[in-house]
Amino acid sequence: MSKRILIIFVVLFSIILSGCNDAQYINFKKKPNKFYYTEELYKIVSSKDFTLSAFDTNVYREENPKGKDKDIVINFIKCLSKDNFIDKPSNLPEKPVYKLFISSSETKFVINIYENNIVSIFPWDGMFSEDFINTENIPQAYKLYLFCKYVFKQ
Repeated sequence: MSKRILIIFVVLFSIILSGCNDAQYINFKKKPNKFYYTEELYKIVSSKDFTLSAFDTNVYREENPKGKDKDIVINFIKCLSKDNFIDKPSNLPEKPVYKLFISSSETKFVINIYENNIVSIFPWDGMFSEDFINTENIPQAYKLYLFCKYVFKQ
């Protein structure tokens, strides 16, 4: 009787462990460049088939900008150059002031807005680290921090 239980246990254990051979979710590659996720996001927003929602992390309030307000994301990305992309700042606050959620039928992106000059972009289920962006030299009209302040004052 104990031999049967042992055999069943060994068979079940080997079947369960055979699923560990597939490493499809383990990624040892490096991020191709500092603006990898921003390029992916631009492909989605340039098609204009996406939804945008803004979230204020201080008061836990969500707004859904409509119409022309969605163009701010496209214009923001168009203004970026390679010089805007930076490594993760050492003095980055734990919690962003605002979050933008951009959803399409295929994927969802998050834009964390930490302060007037620091923004990060990443997909909901990304494998690499976030794209960090210094927005110091971006025109005031396209700064996401000011856009979110505008959205929540309406």
